[in-house]
Amino acid sequence: MSEEKLWRKVNPGGETKRVIDRTAAKDASYDKEKALDELGQELEKTRRLAARRLGVKEVAKSLEETEFIGIVQLALMQERERLGLPQGPYLQSERVRVVDPVIWQKIHSISGRYLDEIDRAEVEGPSKDKNPFGHFAITSHELIHQVSYFETNPAIGQNVYRLGYRMRDGRGVGLDEAVTEGFNQELLTQHSGLLTKRFGTPRDRAGNPRRTWAEQQPMYVDYQAVTKEICRTVDKYLYNGKPTIWDNLKRGHQGGVGHALSEIKVVLGNNVYPLFMAMGNPNFFDLKACMKDYPTMGGSNAAWRLISARINMYFSPSADADEKKVPLDHIVRYMWKSPDLLKTEGE
Repeated sequence: MSEEKLWRKVNPGGETKRVIDRTAAKDASYDKEKALDELGQELEKTRRLAARRLGVKEVAKSLEETEFIGIVQLALMQERERLGLPQGPYLQSERVRVVDPVIWQKIHSISGRYLDEIDRAEVEGPSKDKNPFGHFAITSHELIHQVSYFETNPAIGQNVYRLGYRMRDGRGVGLDEAVTEGFNQELLTQHSGLLTKRFGTPRDRAGNPRRTWAEQQPMYVDYQAVTKEICRTVDKYLYNGKPTIWDNLKRGHQGGVGHALSEIKVVLGNNVYPLFMAMGNPNFFDLKACMKDYPTMGGSNAAWRLISARINMYFSPSADADEKKVPLDHIVRYMWKSPDLLKTEGE
């Protein structure tokens, strides 16, 4: 079956639409079109009421936006199957809110977010006078967050351990974003042909052309650079250079299986591993001391930029073996809390 026929089978209406389809199949007198129309009106009413309560103007999703969510659903299903994972949770179109960009920019400094407590992705909508599809790369990033692995407490139905690689005690923020965006770029690159066929030449928010859909708005470049270097190092020491750990990271991120974190810890060691897991969370560092020595970095970004640079230098193939230890020994003094708080036993 062709890729296009496959994604057409993806149900953009969620489980409620599936119930309508099953009912219509069993009852010839059932008015399916009326039921779907009523469902759509009810969902739209619910979304707009929720938006008003939060003081945010939600924009009704276009057919193209709903279609894109279906394509991402298919792409994720195919990759999870390749990794030996179950299909995972269904991406319901109504769990994605597209917000008016003028209002969004008054509230947020980022272009999208996933709220795991209420299982909802929110993205800054497109500018009307520029590219109507310029937010697609952000949307797919947040959708990957939505289907990433998390443990729950069945008694209360809440997350108690981690979402993707983001631990509840603050570890793994940078790693989670690096894997999410790296995975996102892979999927957008693999399906750029289909996306271009459906939505035209890939362009960024400002309407500037890009080679692939993955280049619309690349995110977390520093986190990705560190993670890629870690993957290269782990593959070298554990798998004779064969690319393996990246797939293992995705299995842990999407299905909570495998031992990617344990593999990384074995190679990095007890001194470096806590720094890697602290990447992305400035709360683990003395930012005042950090910015005093590195004033040009500034703001809360100082800590993770420093970690990124130091870990990259530590594992750089061109670095002198006798000087490698200096950067990481130096950064330890910026740590805000004990490295014991950063230990991870495994997946």
